[in-house]
Amino acid sequence: MNSVKMVPMVMPKAITRPMAKRLAARYAKTRRRRLRGQLDVRRTLRRNMGWGGIPFITVWKQKRIEKPRVMVLCDVSGSVAPMAQFLLMFLYALNEALKDIRSFAFSGSLIEVSDILEAEPVETAIAKIMQAIGYGSSNYGNSLADFEDGWERYVSNKTTIIILGDARGNRTDPRSEIMQRLSQRSKRIIWLNPEFRSAWGTGDSDMFRYAPYCNVVTVCNTLRHLERVVTELLKDAA
Repeated sequence: MNSVKMVPMVMPKAITRPMAKRLAARYAKTRRRRLRGQLDVRRTLRRNMGWGGIPFITVWKQKRIEKPRVMVLCDVSGSVAPMAQFLLMFLYALNEALKDIRSFAFSGSLIEVSDILEAEPVETAIAKIMQAIGYGSSNYGNSLADFEDGWERYVSNKTTIIILGDARGNRTDPRSEIMQRLSQRSKRIIWLNPEFRSAWGTGDSDMFRYAPYCNVVTVCNTLRHLERVVTELLKDAA
């Protein structure tokens, strides 16, 4: 469990859902424009020969937009459980924009929770997840090993891995070599740490052991932080 106190994140639905809809709408608008592409002048003129070349029908060069593939690993141990619940709620509110999300929860071990989140209302699903694996004592090394054994084969150079957690493994083996292998297979790894930077590397924190294998390591303990990360993720996919 976390040896450093942090302010828990407040996650009222009245704030999170409008924010999620705003980001989804922004992404959808961008995606429509990008999908339409540039005007294909030659094909437009040819298509409108019957109207003396007046462009009643426009033809656009199409561009294939690939949706992001995201795998989210959430620490749901007692110290970061409020933040983990928020991230799961937020990402699934963005389901229209982010396809191919696979979600995992861990404390001492790791399980996939995608089916639970898809089959239940998100609040009910999160309660089930927390009941199944939440609030325990975190073991990052063991959880990373579970992920590698069960799901590494689904990680490709188009996969973004997001890890949410304080990197405090209670002085267990951090298994940072697994992070190295995942970084070589994936497009990128983003680590969102709810602790302040001044706490990283103190006590049982292994953040500096994992950081070299991440593309982004950042403090994330407010709605603004999380919105910035998700906005960048959607911008990258648009």
